[in-house]
This record gives sequence, C-alpha cells and structure tokens, in this order.
Amino acid sequence: MRVLDWLKGGTRTNRNLEGLVETSITLGYEADKWGTERIALDGIQNHLPSDSKGTRVGVDFLVGGNWVPQASYQNGQVSAIRFSDDGKGYSHELLSVFHSTKKQDTDAVGHFGEGIKMLSAAALREGVDLELRSRDWSAKPTAIDLQIEGEEIKKLAYQVAKKDKIGG
Repeated sequence: MRVLDWLKGGTRTNRNLEGLVETSITLGYEADKWGTERIALDGIQNHLPSDSKGTRVGVDFLVGGNWVPQASYQNGQVSAIRFSDDGKGYSHELLSVFHSTKKQDTDAVGHFGEGIKMLSAAALREGVDLELRSRDWSAKPTAIDLQIEGEEIKKLAYQVAKKDKIGG
C-alpha cells in the first residue's frame, strides 16, 4: 500500500527546495518501536488541530484511481491514503534536525521533532511509499547506504522538490 501524506507546511545549505536532505538517523533507530501501526498513528497525529493549528482534518482513500473521503468509503481496494489539514504547515528544513516548533505548545503532541523522521524510517523499513507535502514543497524519504567500520548501515534522507503552494 502507498501512503500519501499531505502535510501542511533540507538541509541548511539547500534552501532552494531541490535536492537531497540528509539526516543522521539510521533506519535501525527505534525499529522495534516504530512499525506499520505507527505509520498510521503518527501520520494522522500531525494533522490534528492541536498540532497543525488548523480547523480541518482529512483522511481520504485512493480507490480505483479516485480519492474518496474516509466517511464515504464503502468498499474497494485502497491503494493509497492521504492525510490533510488546513493548518500553518512547516519548513522543509526541519526534516534534517531533531527540533520542534511546538515545544511551548502544551496542547500539541510531540515536542522533539522525532515523529516525522520515525514515521519516514518505518515507512522505508516496511516498504510503504510515503510522500510528505507542506507549503511549497514535497519530500520522499529515501535510504542512503553507508559502510562504517565494516558494517552496512542505511541512513534516512529526503528527496525534496519544489511544488505549487498549497494552503497550510
């Protein structure tokens, strides 16, 4: 199944919204705690009004090539899920660091900038296609192969692309 996550909203040297944004996170980090179920939980969590600062949360299923609101879904093979909101969005530069703009917000969930990265690492490990989208960018998680002291390691990165501006 493909999860298409339309979030609202790099690297420190890549402010033009194109290219690879690397993190220091390996795909093995917290792998025993972040599996398939966390992909869905953390995906929707970021769109709740307490986190997004919006008023609307959407969950849509791609069925037979058409997006169907979750409330209207009756049957059919779901090939993708889209989470959306009308909140303020976030900068692509937050993808590369453990930092949260929600630290002072007691209503928000997550205060360390970890959730999106763990969601992305879990999606890569589980073979789930994920796309993040906010403001005027999109990002697809990818793995960079490293060899350190004879050990094969996969490191989380994002392929970031400029997109048309969306609300939120």
